[in-house]
Amino acid sequence: MNDIEPIVRVSHSAPPSGEALDLADLFGPDVIHDLRAPLRHIQGFCRILAQEEEALTALPDYLERILTSARSLEEMIRHLEQISELARCSMRPTAIDQTKLARFVWDEIRHHEKERFEFRLEALPEVDADAGLMRLVWRELFLNSLKFAARQEHPRVGVSARNADRNWFIVEDNGVGFDPRYADRMFGLFQRLHSKRDFEGVGAGLALVTAALARHGGEISAHGETGRGARFEWTPERVKE
Repeated sequence: MNDIEPIVRVSHSAPPSGEALDLADLFGPDVIHDLRAPLRHIQGFCRILAQEEEALTALPDYLERILTSARSLEEMIRHLEQISELARCSMRPTAIDQTKLARFVWDEIRHHEKERFEFRLEALPEVDADAGLMRLVWRELFLNSLKFAARQEHPRVGVSARNADRNWFIVEDNGVGFDPRYADRMFGLFQRLHSKRDFEGVGAGLALVTAALARHGGEISAHGETGRGARFEWTPERVKE
């Protein structure tokens, strides 16, 4: 679907163990800093209201900013709880028909722009993996494509697979793509490559994918270019020894 060459390849993987993940090792110390950002905004605006009488004239604007920061903080905490649960949940590997699962997940997603999308799904190989985590991976990757390709005149999402050392699954779109200079941030928790003014969200979807694949000992890579779409290649399978 997309004839661009990989401008960048960013891989994230973890040693296969099936045991709980160390979130600090997986995402680093920046998570705490990111959680504190909306809290600092709330505190700052509250200080202004408490110390400056003229601030009362701008009270509605300040209150709206406070509420926006509070909602962002609430969403970030919810995603952090989700990743924490994902890192500790019991694994139940089973044979999964990825073709059926990908179709099921796409069909169940409710998105106001989805009907405009051309969705191409090729036959995919089966894998042994946790069904719940695989469903999460497909969902977050599809939501990512829906978000960043929705403004195209003819938005497209394609799903395919290739077999090299392992079974690799591919989700690609013709969306806004990304700047390869900042690609190393793409899979970090609460990291964003696009402005909040342009695209909603707190930057947690791909971090959830990273954690889900890490539980399997899998891997994900990103290929893209600004204005020319993005392609994610991933596998839940560990490297064969």
